[in-house]
This record gives sequence, C-alpha cells and structure tokens, in this order.
Amino acid sequence: MNDTTASQAIAYAIYRPSDGVIVQHGHCQTLAQCEHMKTAGMEVMQIDAGVDPTAVYVRNGSLYPRIALPAFDTLNVRAGEAATVTGLPNPTQAQVSGAGLADLTITDGSLTLRFSHAGAYRIDLDAGAQYQRSVSTLTVSS
Repeated sequence: MNDTTASQAIAYAIYRPSDGVIVQHGHCQTLAQCEHMKTAGMEVMQIDAGVDPTAVYVRNGSLYPRIALPAFDTLNVRAGEAATVTGLPNPTQAQVSGAGLADLTITDGSLTLRFSHAGAYRIDLDAGAQYQRSVSTLTVSS
C-alpha cells in the first residue's frame, strides 16, 4: 500500500459491547468493508488513526482511556521476602508464571507474593476492560 492509499484508509476497532474490550483493529477502505469483518455479537466503530487500541475501551459507543493498575512496591526481593501491590480493583485476576500457582482472583484489593526459591516470576494482572493489563517480573535472589 502506498502513502496515498494509506492516508485514505479508515482506522477501525471491533469490540465486544458487553465489556468494551477491543478484540481487533486495523485499517480498511470503507466502514462498510470493516463491518464485514466483525463476528456475531461484536460491533465495529471508526477510530482516529493515532489511537492505541490497547490503551482504550469502548463504553456507550465512545472511547475511554484505560486506567493503569497500581504497581508492586518492589520487583526485587530475596527469597522469603514479600512483594505487595495494593489498591487493586475488585475483582482482579492474577496469573503467576513459574511458581506453580493456580490463577488467583483478588477481591480485597491486595496481593502479596513471597517465594522461597530464587528465580524470575512473571505476574499478569487483569481487572477488566476499564484497566490496562499489567505485566511485571518479580526477581527473587537467594
């Protein structure tokens, strides 16, 4: 696609009306062409070309910025020491990779992690469409 064609393309987002999550985005020549790309239960809308679809969600047909989740108090601890994040929305889903833990649902706004073995543990936090997903790596030294 040359620059002339790119400037004529329409930026679009396909989203789930139930929660506002954008599931697909890109460019097409007409909005009608974009409409054909959506699947059942989805909606399509035109967005500004400069919008980062991962940083917004859709509510009542308009785009809203996702809210950043709070950060851990530290990402470097010694074995047995704790890393904590507070102020999480209820509920927040947490996945901790490398620790053998089941997925966690946080309902009290706080997550404290303590590991007895050195390593790097990936922590994914997801509180829904209104919030930016958070991915952190907790490094535990011996």
